[in-house]
Formats: sequence, C-alpha cells, structure tokens
Amino acid sequence: MTSALDIATNILNNSIKSNKISHAYLFQVDGSLENNEFVFSFIKKIICMQNPNNSEIICKRIDEGNYPELKIIKPDGQWIKKEQLLELQEQFNKKAIESNRMVYLIESAEKMNSSSANTLLKFLEEPEEGIVAILLTNNIHNVIETIVSRCQIINLKNENIKENIYSEEYINNALNFIEYLEKNKINTLAQIQDLWNNKLTQKEDYIKSFDIINLIYMDVLNLKLKNNIETFKEYKEQIQNIEKTNDLNELFRKINLIIDVNDKLKYNVNINMLMDKFIIEFSGGR
Repeated sequence: MTSALDIATNILNNSIKSNKISHAYLFQVDGSLENNEFVFSFIKKIICMQNPNNSEIICKRIDEGNYPELKIIKPDGQWIKKEQLLELQEQFNKKAIESNRMVYLIESAEKMNSSSANTLLKFLEEPEEGIVAILLTNNIHNVIETIVSRCQIINLKNENIKENIYSEEYINNALNFIEYLEKNKINTLAQIQDLWNNKLTQKEDYIKSFDIINLIYMDVLNLKLKNNIETFKEYKEQIQNIEKTNDLNELFRKINLIIDVNDKLKYNVNINMLMDKFIIEFSGGR
C-alpha cells in the first residue's frame, strides 16, 4: 500500500525538480517533532538547491545546528510566544549570509496563541522571495485555521484526514465540478459560473474546495496503485470513474497542479482568472 510518506515524497520531489517551492508548508507528522528525519531531509534539499557544490558541508552543519539560514522555533514553556516570532522576523529581515534561501522551522505549530499566530500571519501574508516556512504538528485540527489556510499541507500520517469542516455540500460540489471537468475538459470554461463560482463566495471556500479535490485525487491515486481508498470511501463509484480515465503520470501532473493552485489562492490573486487558468492547464489545453 502506498503510504502518506510515499505520496508526500513524490509531491515534494516534483516541487524541487520544477523549482516550485511553496513559501509555507505545514507538515502533519507522527511521533516526535524534534529532529524529524523526513522534514530535515526536505529542508536540506531546498537549501542545497542554491548551493550544490557545498551540499555535503551544508548538510553536516544543518545536522549540527550550525547553519545561519535555518532558524528553529520551539514552544517556550506551554506556548510559542509573540516575542519569538518578532525576533525571527527581525533576523530574517537581514540579508542572507550564505544562501539565497532562508528557512524557519516552527515545531508544535498548534501551540501558537492568537497573539503569536497573528504575528506569524503577517509574515505569511507578505512572503519574501527566498524565505520558506516549515511548520510541524501532530494534529492539524488543533492549528489555527487562518494559519492552515496559508500553508501547503503535507500529511505524513497514515490515517483518514477528512476534516469535519468538509460538509457533504462541499464534497458534492467539488466532486461534481471535477467530474464535469474530467469529462468536458476545456469546455468547462463555459459552465464555470454555474458549476463553481456561484457556489463559492469567499477565498476560504475555494481553499477548502481545493483541499477536498486534492484528497479526491489522492484516493484516485491509491486506487490506481491498487490500494484501499483512504478518505472518500462512500464516493467509490465517482473515484473509480476518474481513475479509469487517467494514467499514473497524468494523476501526478494533476495533483501537483491542484497543490500549486491551492497555494496561489493564499495570495491576493484574481480568483476567476486563476480558475480559468486551472481549467486550461488541467485539461492539457484540450
């Protein structure tokens, strides 16, 4: 069975190969957050992309906690405090010394209170080029929703991750849209208002809907790999219909496109134009 780790590895490797690194990632992980091998491996890759000739030395220094362009924040007592994030912002406002890319890692992201979360939000809402946020949590449901909505979610836990906030109406809307798009391809542009835009009134609605679409295609991918459907078992027939019309490479292409669009939704973008572009690219221009 393909694990959450396998899927996450493919998604992140494709992001690195295409040089489409998100400005913020939220990892839901199992077990200890400290020294998480998978997450630190990803951090090393995105830093060493800019420094391929010195990658061995840089990786060693990261392991030793001696690399200036990587900052790690842990709870101070029970909470991550506002002052810790203000200090981080002050440090990252300075020019990088050794790399074109700086990374900050926040462990136990669910331990931000409203004050520290608002401070981080200002950092996430106006991301600077070359700065990447990595947030870790054991339970994404405990992270403040405004933080979650501005990060690319990477799930490393082998569990059903369908959230209670995804109502049946949201799921049905997303499924109806994606089924129509799979069948009608670029002709979906003519029906986008009725299928999608008229039913979604806020940016958060689009973000939730694309979260659902991402989960749908993860189920399709599992089915293609002859694994059990993880999330939307009650919609097996629709999942099967999508699986039959996509080969493995096409599924990975579409999953990466879905993630890319969901990431762009967190910025101040023209949503109608973004949706039109998504339909065209998803359809392969056909």
